[in-house]
Amino acid sequence: MGCGYKHIVFGRGFLIQLALVTAVVAPFIVLFANSTSVWLTVAVVGGIFVLLFHSMTVEVEGQMLRFWFGPGLLKREIPTADIENAETKYTPWFWGYGFRGVPSGWLYRVSGFETVLITLKNGKKFRLGTDEPGALIKALPSASSKQSSS
Repeated sequence: MGCGYKHIVFGRGFLIQLALVTAVVAPFIVLFANSTSVWLTVAVVGGIFVLLFHSMTVEVEGQMLRFWFGPGLLKREIPTADIENAETKYTPWFWGYGFRGVPSGWLYRVSGFETVLITLKNGKKFRLGTDEPGALIKALPSASSKQSSS
C-alpha cells in the first residue's frame, strides 16, 4: 500500500558536469573544427542532453516505484513488492550524474550527493539521487517496514 509520492529533482549537478565537459572540449573544437556544421552538431547534441537530463522524477504510486529523466523517454518501473531494503547513502561526486554503473549497481541522479540505495529481493541494487531520501524511503511500503526494524 504505497503512500503516494512524487518528487522532481532539478539537475544542477548534471548541468555543472555538462558545462565542465564543454569547457574541456570547446578548445579542441576551436582548434580542429573550422566548420559551422561541427558547431551546430555540438550545440544540438548538448541541447538533447539538457532536454533529457535536466531533471529526474521519482514516483511511488500504488504498488509501483517509477523514475524517469526529463520528459520521460528514459523510464523504469519496479514493483514495490520486489524491494527488499532502502537506505540513505552518500554518493561521491566523482561517480557523476545521469545513469551509469557504479560499484554498488546502477546510479540514477541529476544533482546532489544523497541517494537512496535500493536492494531488490533478487540481490540487484541501484541508487536514486534525491534531495529528500527520508520521504522516498517512507513512501516505499516494503522498504519502510524493514527499514524501521533495522
